Amino acid sequence: MSGVDQPLQTQRWVRLASILCAVLLGTSPPARGIEQYAQPLNTHAKNLAFYVRLLPEFAQWPKDTFADEKAPFIIGILGEDPFAEDADILDKAIRVQPDQTPFEAILKHLYPATGDRISIKVGEKKLIQRKLAVKRFTRLQPEIADCHLLFISAAMEKRMPQILKLIENSSVLTVGDVPEFIDHEGAINCVAKKSTDGKEKILIGINLRAARRNNLKLDQDFYSGAARRIES
Repeated sequence: MSGVDQPLQTQRWVRLASILCAVLLGTSPPARGIEQYAQPLNTHAKNLAFYVRLLPEFAQWPKDTFADEKAPFIIGILGEDPFAEDADILDKAIRVQPDQTPFEAILKHLYPATGDRISIKVGEKKLIQRKLAVKRFTRLQPEIADCHLLFISAAMEKRMPQILKLIENSSVLTVGDVPEFIDHEGAINCVAKKSTDGKEKILIGINLRAARRNNLKLDQDFYSGAARRIES
């Protein structure tokens, strides 16, 4: 089995076992924070794609966000595409098909069976899967408001006021990968940090005010474990 499918499957069994033990011992199950899913992937682009795909499991969109149960979950990538710089894409170890974005190609590599779908939260505990659609935007345009999650490249941060204006009447979860992103009213940043063993770790920062402004509700376990948080 390739990619992270096997480790992820193992993690799910470990988490299930820990919850079962907690029930039998009468203790509380561990917090469902995003850090428990961390994977030692070999490039920043893969780490970033891994977390971007996972974030919707920790956020709730308003009920009227989707037209029906078949409507796709749309991820937009605005500005420079960091996923296109993945080493495996550049040396053709991961091949981007004509109908794919680099982000989709990475997900298909990491999740051969489920890379074209995404899990999102419905209610307090339920997760459902939707078809994943990815759109690339090289410039600001009104269509970014149709996204459910919008990854904003570092070069576009200086245009955050215009971006926020375009999405102000929509429920868009904004995500970036530089520390200042949440200070500029982005909702979530995924910042890379090298650990002592030389591997990359992603630190999550959250601006709850920005999420609430777009009518999004984030899991308490998720934001309480964030490396940095802006509340009001």
